[in-house]
Amino acid sequence: MDTSHDQGAAPGGHAHIAGFWRRLAAMLIDWAILGVPCFAIGYVFLDRAIALGEQGRFIGFCISVTYFGLLNSSLYNGQTLAKWLLGLRVVGASGQPISIARTLPRAVVLSLPFFLNGASPTVFFPEHLHASMMELQVAQILIVFGFGASIGYLYLFNRRTRQSLHDLFVESYVVKAEEAGDVSPRIWQGHVAIVLALIAASLALPTVVPQYLEGTEFAATSDRLGSLRDALLADPSIPASNISLTSETSTFISSKSGSSTSTSLDVIVTLAARPDDTDDVIHRVARAVLRLEPGLLGQKKLRVTVQFGFDLGLAQYTEKNSDIGTPDEWRRKLAPPAEPASTAPTKT
Repeated sequence: MDTSHDQGAAPGGHAHIAGFWRRLAAMLIDWAILGVPCFAIGYVFLDRAIALGEQGRFIGFCISVTYFGLLNSSLYNGQTLAKWLLGLRVVGASGQPISIARTLPRAVVLSLPFFLNGASPTVFFPEHLHASMMELQVAQILIVFGFGASIGYLYLFNRRTRQSLHDLFVESYVVKAEEAGDVSPRIWQGHVAIVLALIAASLALPTVVPQYLEGTEFAATSDRLGSLRDALLADPSIPASNISLTSETSTFISSKSGSSTSTSLDVIVTLAARPDDTDDVIHRVARAVLRLEPGLLGQKKLRVTVQFGFDLGLAQYTEKNSDIGTPDEWRRKLAPPAEPASTAPTKT
């Protein structure tokens, strides 16, 4: 029985596999090297960064792939700035730095799950490749959950070779730079089986979850929220690049009054540009919700949040403003101010 699959660092050659904490520190430093200047540029050119919308993530993705793809290659001795600081290097099984033809796809496999998470799949996949939105969503779930979970799992538990999914994809290793020589350990096949299971599970999610929810109250509410979202996006008075809606129930427990339950409908509106008057946009959204779906609120509170900012993947910035109230409270807020009563002139 092979009992060495988690015993760690000593390969059969002279090079030694980099440990978990050293490699994690290098990754965090590299992200900081990319993220800090990216945030500064986005903040200085805030209006232009906001106007990019979700395309900003694709720009950040290209910067990330270029940085890791170039510097981890043989062109720069297999070392990003952080790897150079911490004495690490990306190599192949021979112990030599690998070509850019291998480090670029390695960087893509590492970066794509993080940049695609929370973004529209149309940002990353060209229009002419689209067969249907469902197929795009399946691909997104596969990459974000399947690849992302596999990367995390292998980082934590593959102690023999410390290869994660992007390393396995191109057969690379991260080793201590001061120790030359080939790298001979191979990954335990049990890890490969678990990764395949994670990927298979991610492919099943798009079919299992909708079937489980079909016919439930949650599904019915989701349909109504989807229809309301589409109507709000089509409203020309609301300058939104994206709108999300959620219905939440919260329970509060107090030693004096016992427990109480509060339900709310949250509408989050992302703007495509900085507004002149954020409160005015909030009132427009609340007025539209009350007009389009008054029955959806019932006794719920309506919380409207208006936000704007930029998301470059490597750095994000968001400004938010929100207001909340019951339908009656909103109607009073939105009612036009009463005109002062005219007074007749007094005769003298």
